[in-house]
Amino acid sequence: MNRHVLVTVSDNPSYLYGVRFVAGFFRNVEKLKVTLFYVAPPEAMAGKKEEDGEKELIARVKEALATAEHILVQNGFKRENIEFKITSRKFGTVKDIIREGRQGLYDAVVLGRRGYTIFEKLFSYSVSREILERPIPFPVWICREFEKDRRGCLVCVDGSEAAFAVTDHVGFMLSEESLHHITVLHVLETREKEEEGAGILEKAVEMLRENGVPAERISVEMVAGGKPADVILDKLKREKYAVVAMGKTGRGEKKGWFRGSCCDVILNHLKGFCLWVGR
Repeated sequence: MNRHVLVTVSDNPSYLYGVRFVAGFFRNVEKLKVTLFYVAPPEAMAGKKEEDGEKELIARVKEALATAEHILVQNGFKRENIEFKITSRKFGTVKDIIREGRQGLYDAVVLGRRGYTIFEKLFSYSVSREILERPIPFPVWICREFEKDRRGCLVCVDGSEAAFAVTDHVGFMLSEESLHHITVLHVLETREKEEEGAGILEKAVEMLRENGVPAERISVEMVAGGKPADVILDKLKREKYAVVAMGKTGRGEKKGWFRGSCCDVILNHLKGFCLWVGR
């Protein structure tokens, strides 16, 4: 099945975290389409006589896009599956990314260094909480210095709708990626909730199987006690997952792990792996 991701690009060719993740993580890329997206300052797109600073910016953007295409092609992507889209900033970078993600019906929006910095602030309740609470109808992947030798996906489920939504997303994106094993993790609040936890894991596995993920590529783990963020980070340290997938709940929804401290802790340790967030 065809998949299509929007990868945000900064004007610095030295980073391109999102591009490097997509290029290094996926192997079955025949049906994976990538749109490279850059939000430019309005003055750079005004069509007037260019100042020296604007010329320099445009040159950097062109170099970054060319580098991004080269990285993807070197990792097996077909040039015809790579698109470029540059737009003038209209509502602010974050809102413009959300707008494009919504209108383009992408399967995911991939944020690199620039996007990571912006959304790191958004995930803090002190900045732009209103935007965070808006329904974003697509998963967001946040990448920072991805380590190409990492493998596998850790899907963290807490029983919320958001967690099951990101589980479905993982199944869709990774059903044909045989290189990556999927571990479904549930952290028990108390031993008394073990039966409930087993039901949550069973539902998550069923969703993965419905997306075509073979049973031999799925394992489950239930951990009793401890803070979810600490459990996740401990597993990352020991098992070097490439992806951690979590749900994000909004106002009025059942509380999930991605609300509050767990979110902050995972983002603060975001290095080497990619965080997939769905709601």
